[in-house]
Amino acid sequence: MFAAILTLDDSAAPEQWGDPERLLAALAPLTPPERTGIHRGERLLAVQLRHRGHGDPDEPLPLVCPRSGRVILFWGRLDNRGELRAQLGMEEGGDAALVLAGYERWGRSLPEHLVGDFAFMAVDPREGSALLVRDPLGIKPLYYLNTGKALIVASSAAVFPTLGRDRPEPDPDWMARFLACTSKSHTTTGFSGVLKLPGSHLLGVANGATSEPRRYFEFRNDPPFALRHDERWVEAYRERLEEAITCRLDPDHPIGTEHSGGLDSSSIAAYLAHLLGNPGDRLHAFGYAFSEEEPDCILGTSLYAGIRHNHVITNRMFEDKNERIDEALRVLGYPEEHGNGSGHILFYRECQLRGIPTLHSGFGGDEVVTQSGHHLRHEMLDRGHYGPLFGILPGNPITRSLRWGKAVATRLPNSDHFGPILAVQERAQAGWFLRGEMVERLDLVADHLQRARYAAPYRRINEFALGRLGEAFVPTRLENCTSMAAAYGVDYRWPLLDVRLIQQYLDTPAIEKADRRMGRLLHRRAVAPVLGPKVAWKPEKSMGNLVGEVQGNLAKVVAQVRVAEARLHPALEPLIDRTLLRARIEAAEALGDSRVLEQVHAQLRTLLPLVWLDRWLHEGAATGGQG
Repeated sequence: MFAAILTLDDSAAPEQWGDPERLLAALAPLTPPERTGIHRGERLLAVQLRHRGHGDPDEPLPLVCPRSGRVILFWGRLDNRGELRAQLGMEEGGDAALVLAGYERWGRSLPEHLVGDFAFMAVDPREGSALLVRDPLGIKPLYYLNTGKALIVASSAAVFPTLGRDRPEPDPDWMARFLACTSKSHTTTGFSGVLKLPGSHLLGVANGATSEPRRYFEFRNDPPFALRHDERWVEAYRERLEEAITCRLDPDHPIGTEHSGGLDSSSIAAYLAHLLGNPGDRLHAFGYAFSEEEPDCILGTSLYAGIRHNHVITNRMFEDKNERIDEALRVLGYPEEHGNGSGHILFYRECQLRGIPTLHSGFGGDEVVTQSGHHLRHEMLDRGHYGPLFGILPGNPITRSLRWGKAVATRLPNSDHFGPILAVQERAQAGWFLRGEMVERLDLVADHLQRARYAAPYRRINEFALGRLGEAFVPTRLENCTSMAAAYGVDYRWPLLDVRLIQQYLDTPAIEKADRRMGRLLHRRAVAPVLGPKVAWKPEKSMGNLVGEVQGNLAKVVAQVRVAEARLHPALEPLIDRTLLRARIEAAEALGDSRVLEQVHAQLRTLLPLVWLDRWLHEGAATGGQG
């Protein structure tokens, strides 16, 4: 991880904006790093840290070219090192050295040559120029603030409240969107003026000015069309999947993997065991089991794959929610927008305790390579392949005939919203307590309902996949989880978001991705020999009913919200209708011991953001401890 202050003119030294020790402390608020480094120059102050088991242990932090003076600040992992070394004529060198050599060879076209999960900044202090780059999927976060006099860049937004000059303020519009659960964004953050560099983008600095972010990467979407299955597509996909997992394997330390019992995480867990041969003490699986079938699926997969160490948690309620929230605010800098970030703290602590520096996750599968493929019927219909359309429809001959007739007659028109998600959004909207003028000015209702579109607008499998990848919740979850894990010295690995695997999926004919029996067909066929039939061919994603209570969780949140309402921060007064807020609190209390989970979850979803904002604004995290 790194932070840098690059002055854009000669009017002030970079130290006026930041103290290097405070910058390092903001980057590693929980776990001391194994190594740190500081670079001081006339116009550049840069700090970098590295945890055990992450990156080349011998590479300087940061890397400075003795010839050109260029400085490379790199966080992440390159997966095409061999190819890059061949192209650049290098026999050795870590990732930062490859970035330096590539930057000198290709300039701003460098990121087009890179494969991996990374964020980096390449600086030429003599010219006052720089290049900021974030990997195609946005795995590694990268934030920046242009003050007009200096460009502050950091792997963590927690750096910005520590600035000694031009410290940004909490953004009231972002806070309103956060209360409405619509704040997830490719670019904006909780601080005014602090921006994210979107995934697949670069940003240049030259002559005292920054350019607009420019996209450097896009997936191809031109698959061949076919009407028959061909096993070679399964083999090609399996090869890419194994490559995606293999290149992320840590050969020197124990490995962790999340394991929910679902298809995606089970695939990763089983393949890790398969690739390790005899995993023994090298592989640890971590999972939550809150539903009836989860323990059986988790342990069944581990038994089949030979995973010896399984850490299954059956209750993730934290005794002190404020402690968890405050910890996350120290790490993230502003309130968490995806609950898995702090929700998986128990996994990170176990990894830290057991000396596990990497944690694999199956996230990203549902978004692309293991999506249901139900748009196949639209593709067949739109191409006029009515016979094959009949062949992929579910049911017996009579019900299939009826479905076929309806499809041909109606052309399966698209709807504006996906019904189940629309219902969730409407329940959440009914719990808002924002002032009406804020809702209207920010057009929050339209924004909120836009998020209920899901699969509704699409008629091609690939279009839906690319649409999902384009939604802001994907990089938001990656940012929150990556940052929280890194604070414990744990590096997340996301094999199902490997760009080569995704491109292979997009290159595969639609017929390989679903049939009349079930979806997710390409991935199921590829992993079944390693995963086993129980999970590989499980027809439904459902894990049965939840076991245990969530009402106690709601009661704790309501108590916290009452505290927040009683001491409502001045920054929240213009946003919140207190009469509505009190009504929402009373409605939540009236639920009592309700077993209607939809109602309980809706209340949690609308009330919990206020708790986060209350802790952020009152406890000083928003102002670098000066709240």
